[in-house]
Amino acid sequence: MTVPEDILGGRYALGDPIASGGMATVHLGRVSADGGFGRIVAIKRLQDDLVGSPEHESVLREEARLASRIGHPNVVATLDIVREGSEMFLVMEHVVGQSLAQLVFGSNGGKVEAKMAAGVICGVLEGLNAAHLARGGDGKWLSIVHRDVSPENVIVGVDGLPRLLDFGIAQGKGRDQVTRAGQLKGKFGYMPPEVLMGEEATQRGDLYAAAVVFWEMLTGERLFEAGPNGRQVDIIPQVVEGKIDPPSTRADGLVAQLDAVVMKGLSREPHARYESAREFAMAIEDCLAVASSRRIGEWVLQRAAKPLAERATQLEQFERRAEQLQSRREAMAAGARTVAPKASDDPNAPTEAPGGSLTEALRLAGAEKKRRDGLRRALGVWRSLALILVACVVYLLLR
Repeated sequence: MTVPEDILGGRYALGDPIASGGMATVHLGRVSADGGFGRIVAIKRLQDDLVGSPEHESVLREEARLASRIGHPNVVATLDIVREGSEMFLVMEHVVGQSLAQLVFGSNGGKVEAKMAAGVICGVLEGLNAAHLARGGDGKWLSIVHRDVSPENVIVGVDGLPRLLDFGIAQGKGRDQVTRAGQLKGKFGYMPPEVLMGEEATQRGDLYAAAVVFWEMLTGERLFEAGPNGRQVDIIPQVVEGKIDPPSTRADGLVAQLDAVVMKGLSREPHARYESAREFAMAIEDCLAVASSRRIGEWVLQRAAKPLAERATQLEQFERRAEQLQSRREAMAAGARTVAPKASDDPNAPTEAPGGSLTEALRLAGAEKKRRDGLRRALGVWRSLALILVACVVYLLLR
């Protein structure tokens, strides 16, 4: 059962983990405010052994800075960054959906119908285009390069929107963290050949990675396979020198024009690829019909029915517990304001028994709720009477 353990920044309830990576874990969260406002969010925190590390905190802070400048439906929104004690937390939009990696390579995965795959990758490319064109607060280009476009970093919502996430290793102007010479960041199977050979990552490298993702959706296979025991370094020669087959050689029913679009994105020379993510998306749309967001949402519901149902139960339990926790905190705050002890000159004056202030606070909170409910009902009655009166006046005037 999901139980909120902490309140961050005075308003974010922190629940159980829902995803984990090498550097951070993502938890369920809920933001609350006065008046019954509540919203489910996702909260990213560093792994325990990295807490307090200036380098990794800087990575989290820079991810928040870059992602917050994008603001596009196809990019998971960054909402807040909170420090609590020695830890830093990144608050993000919570998406009801499933990762593209699970949809394609999970237990109920497999190749994706061309129209559906086109709809998903075009959404990803729109998100990439927004990232590539993002500007800073001074109006200057940030020149963001995601550097980790992969099925694991795409979540497809039941609303039919594919969203790009995790800008943890993204490059952008003004970034504190700079990759050291010879250091590779990202997944080898989605890195462009030039980066594996030591060149600087560019936005056209992101387009190469998107083309790999598209190829894998169309075929239901990994384009580059790890070696024995999952050795990732065995992928490097495949990317740099290996032959890439058009997707139609691995999946039936794909037209030659679509092959040409995918293979251009997979060109080993950056200048031979598309100039922008939008140009890539338009080339896809020119050669086949793209599935609507409604169709994509239905596809997600079918492929991920079981995990989505399990997550819905987890979410319901968490939200109920978070609401109870928030109510208790509000009651205690009300008690602290209303039942503050009065100063007494008599040192022998009786004091309230332990726990009495909380009981009184709960009673006062209940009374306040009843008072507000009564006011709402009274306002509703007066509104109805006013509408009747106006109707009568209008009727008399029109006679």
